[in-house]
Amino acid sequence: MKFEEIMSELDDRLKVRIVCMRKVLFIDSTGIHNLNNLCRMSKRKAYRLCFREKTTKYIRY
Repeated sequence: MKFEEIMSELDDRLKVRIVCMRKVLFIDSTGIHNLNNLCRMSKRKAYRLCFREKTTKYIRY
């Protein structure tokens, strides 16, 4: 199943979509295209899009 199909089949009542990027080392042109489509879809369907990554360093204030 394609990434766009999975994202379009998710429940429309969800207001936030979190995309985990922790295992992404690089993004090719297809990945950039999919992220652009995801951003357009989030504006059209009025949900917030958040990207998450795992950090290994913690900053203490």
